[in-house]
Amino acid sequence: SLYELGQHEAGRRELDALLGESTVSPQAAVEFSKREGRRHPADAQRQLSRALRSAPGSYELLAAKTRHDLETGQADRALRRLDTLVESQLAVPRVLLLRAELLALAGELRRAEADALQAFEADPQLPGAVDLLFAIYQRQGKLAEALRAFEEAESVGVLHPGARVLLGRLYLSQGRGDQARAAYEEVVEVNPENAGAKNDLAYLLAVEGSDLERAQRLAEEAQRALPDRPEAIDTVGYVYFRRGHHEAALHQLRRAIALAEEQRGEAPPTFHYHEGLTLSALERHAEAAAAFERALALDSRFAGAADARRRLEAATSRARSEPPARSDRKPS
Repeated sequence: SLYELGQHEAGRRELDALLGESTVSPQAAVEFSKREGRRHPADAQRQLSRALRSAPGSYELLAAKTRHDLETGQADRALRRLDTLVESQLAVPRVLLLRAELLALAGELRRAEADALQAFEADPQLPGAVDLLFAIYQRQGKLAEALRAFEEAESVGVLHPGARVLLGRLYLSQGRGDQARAAYEEVVEVNPENAGAKNDLAYLLAVEGSDLERAQRLAEEAQRALPDRPEAIDTVGYVYFRRGHHEAALHQLRRAIALAEEQRGEAPPTFHYHEGLTLSALERHAEAAAAFERALALDSRFAGAADARRRLEAATSRARSEPPARSDRKPS
């Protein structure tokens, strides 16, 4: 709370006091890495290593140490650590998914797909598994191929319920919105606690502009269940945008971008596209143009790319006559 209020020195004193105790608090070590890791990378490394020795089974510590290695250019070290865990057969599905994320970042998409599928099959409701698998298939150009495989599994009755969320997303990627919605509705009916299905159904309803009140309820329920998933926050922001709650939407969308950048180094282009849409609605055209440019720079062929180009041209033209842009972003 002190850090969020800009009282960094006071926040650091609280963390130092916790980390100075004889038993290291894993949460304090994770928070220190998040708040001070970039300014004091050696200290963050030391505190995370110390905490891991006290709590070797903590996934949160392992994930924080992995993120810290990525930020400090030590991706190979992070991957070796995860390889050791997997080879020792101590890896739970979340660890496999974490290694899949690293492999995907390194461009080793086949190995990443194998890890992500294994983690997904072991725990179909594992947060982030559907998002990662979909991203891997997309980067491989295998969305249509993956859809055929999942449809075949569904036709012979061997597709587990959790995989229908991914099936729905694959349908959506091929423009088959009605089938996507049917897949999501089936999962939500059978398992009302499936936050991934709620999130995707809410997003689809928002895209269609149908039943936006229900979309907001589903999106907020998904966000409460998945508070650390940027995709859930982005969906809430996009639903708010579609309902005309533009300031609230911008707050959520920028939270989603910041969290994705913190966790993965960058946010998906759709997040910036949604930010651009919202800024345009707020008539902050220079900022909107920058958001559209960022989306297209990340992926010139993402689903909303054609619309982003049109809106970028319009926003750039309008920005020439507007006052200097202001920013709601907090300083890092």
